Amino acid sequence: MSMRTFLAVDLSKDVRKRLGIVQRSLGSEEFVIRWVAEPLRHITLRFIGDVSDKLAVDICRTARDVVAGASPFQVTVRGVECIGKTEAKVRMIWAGVVDRDDGLGEIYRLLDDSLGQLGVDRERRPYKPHVTLGRVKVCRDGQALRKLASPLAVTDFGSVDVQSITVYESTLTPAGPIYTPMATAPM
Repeated sequence: MSMRTFLAVDLSKDVRKRLGIVQRSLGSEEFVIRWVAEPLRHITLRFIGDVSDKLAVDICRTARDVVAGASPFQVTVRGVECIGKTEAKVRMIWAGVVDRDDGLGEIYRLLDDSLGQLGVDRERRPYKPHVTLGRVKVCRDGQALRKLASPLAVTDFGSVDVQSITVYESTLTPAGPIYTPMATAPM
């Protein structure tokens, strides 16, 4: 059996709730956006994809080993970006993460190396910490959506105390994904 897996940093309830301003600000009939439900918002560390039960156990162990020696730190969720290959095309909306000491980047690099030793494909793109807020399904005018989002580019949604990472199983359903924690790896 296989399970869809990713690693993340959980957000406080307050930060998750404040991110709801984005959904309210960008609501329009011109755009069809599948918003991430408030309880599911997180800082993505590493999407892995489908793995076997055995590999999932190894991933949970590896996550614990990687962060066991790390010290807790703080990041800030700030700004909104419309992501797409061109100015006119928008496929995703996310909130940025300010990580002054590169704590997330360091954990990401250690995880990528350790997961690679387990046979998990290494990530090819550079790591950019973010909180996915919505996936754009229909957008007739990407520039209009970007313009609508631009006032949120400097909005501060709050700080996050990073004290652990979570390994999740993601089950896709017609009503949206269900995230089930498989392991929490404390620092």
